[in-house]
Amino acid sequence: MVTKLFELLKQIHKVQAELELKAKEEDRQLTFYEKFFTKNSCNSIKSLLNTNKLDLAIAIIMTDNPDLDFDSVTQIVSDNRTLFENENHQILSQLAITLTSLYNTGMYNTIKDKLKSNNKISAEELALEEVLTVLLFDNIVSVLNLDRQKFVPFMDLFVSYNKSVSNALVVSGVMNDIEEKYKRYMQALEMFEAEEGQKVPAKKQNKVFLEILEKDINPEALLKIIKRTRDYYENKKHEQKAKDRRYLKLQNAYSTLEKEIYQNITSGTEIKNIDKLLGQIEDASIRKQALEVIYLHNQKIYDKALEENRQLLANSKSRYQALLAQYGISPEDYAVGTIMNNSIEDVQTMLEYLTSMNIKSSSDILKILKSSNLDTISTYKELVDKGIITTDLLLNTKLFNPNQPVYKDFMHNLELIKKTKLNPYIFTAADVVLTTNHKTFEQGIDTLIDYYLLDRLKTGMNCRFLGTKNLDLAIDTLLELDLEPILEENIELLNYANRFERLRLLKAIDMPPSSEEEIKKALSAEHFFVADKEIGNYIYNSAQYNLPSNVILQKSDKKKNSDINRLEEYSATPRTYNIGGVTFSKNKTARNLASIASTGKVSDRLLYGLLKDTVLTEDELTQVASIIAPHKVLKTSKKQLHM
Repeated sequence: MVTKLFELLKQIHKVQAELELKAKEEDRQLTFYEKFFTKNSCNSIKSLLNTNKLDLAIAIIMTDNPDLDFDSVTQIVSDNRTLFENENHQILSQLAITLTSLYNTGMYNTIKDKLKSNNKISAEELALEEVLTVLLFDNIVSVLNLDRQKFVPFMDLFVSYNKSVSNALVVSGVMNDIEEKYKRYMQALEMFEAEEGQKVPAKKQNKVFLEILEKDINPEALLKIIKRTRDYYENKKHEQKAKDRRYLKLQNAYSTLEKEIYQNITSGTEIKNIDKLLGQIEDASIRKQALEVIYLHNQKIYDKALEENRQLLANSKSRYQALLAQYGISPEDYAVGTIMNNSIEDVQTMLEYLTSMNIKSSSDILKILKSSNLDTISTYKELVDKGIITTDLLLNTKLFNPNQPVYKDFMHNLELIKKTKLNPYIFTAADVVLTTNHKTFEQGIDTLIDYYLLDRLKTGMNCRFLGTKNLDLAIDTLLELDLEPILEENIELLNYANRFERLRLLKAIDMPPSSEEEIKKALSAEHFFVADKEIGNYIYNSAQYNLPSNVILQKSDKKKNSDINRLEEYSATPRTYNIGGVTFSKNKTARNLASIASTGKVSDRLLYGLLKDTVLTEDELTQVASIIAPHKVLKTSKKQLHM
């Protein structure tokens, strides 16, 4: 491994050196632009008077053709400097037109060969229609006093990159025109100042000159061409900065890789979490070498750890400690002693089951191992595997301890589900209800049986209402609000039992919800138009009837009072009576009658059984009393109902 490490470090150093050279490598074209625009602002007509025309021409040509050889362009422009430094716009435009015409008519190569050999062009060699163009070209070359052989590379550059070279000629010609006009203007200005005997302010000088200039020249078009060159320079500068950042990032990645590998190997620690760093290494061979070195180094550490584990297994206690260590658990000696009440094989299985149920916390696993056993854990695993409960429920570690009340409640509730032959998957969506106090849970099941609602429990529903105390009162409320059909369709409404007073209020203000959607909307809203604790004060047209003081109440034994049979003629549904248009819960009435001592008239007791804990308006009270006990004259109290 030492040899492989040495080769890896050697390769990293080689790549780092190459990156350093690339980072320092000068972009001569960018350097040229930086120097040019540092010296020449080129942002106004006045600034162009002092601009280096040769450099500007080179910059314009390179802008559209960045792949051109910079040195070659510089040499060609310098060899023909008189074009760019001295000639006016008209001559240079005529030169461009003539060169284009020569190329388009196919005479270009002939003319070029003549120029190379420094021979004069004879009219006899040409067709009649070509004579004028060629003679014009020869005349221009002669007038400009150009070095014919040095002019040939310029011609090639022109025909190959016509647009950019034409722009360079146009800009140079216009700049030469501006220079000439400026000289004449300054001469005229000196004469004017001499005659007038006073100086013209510089600001006014510039203004007058620009006004004169704009009559013959379009400054905006000229500056637009130059702006493209500046924009190209800015983009190139931005690209160079991005390239510099990339080189720096790569250099840092290689340095970090070298440091990570070297330090971990020398310290004998495992090399891990290095995937992201390797992803930043562009050289595939270095990535491969690094992975080989890391594998060999880590394997050595793993082999050592394996040997240490084998030694730990030499005695019984060490075997338990070694097993627990595999799961990141380092218990105190007394905890190990407790866990050793289970066989090593059972502990192994328990650990596997617990981790498969997504219990990963070492402290939680330790709590469970100290207080539970394989049978209990196996039971939970079976329930999870079947999808009856979720692993989230088992985050409560007390569920694994047979001595904890929540464990006893859970197991009792499971047994009740089997006894009542309920589908256990009914409780999966709200499996926390299985941890409810078993008496409350059993009472909830019994209540559903009493109200013929047990078959309304379906898989996938949220039945946490089974953990609600006094579930019967909640059902009574919905029945007496004439919401029985909706309750049958959606028993999950019972989850909102603590908000049923909202429904009473809506009925009291003649806005009772008529559909399941309206009910759910009213109950599920976090904020109601009246605070829940204030609703009792707003049920202004309903009140609770107070039983006479001579009515003796007794503890209900839930036995059905035979007097209730007299109410069967008012039976509306298996769950309700309807007396004079007012709905009463049969089960509530039966409970009330069982709590009223059998004294006085039967009709009175029936009336009291109906009215006890019932909210009615004065009209409803009178209507019901007139039917059940006509001889009674009743009044409601002003005390409002609170559930």
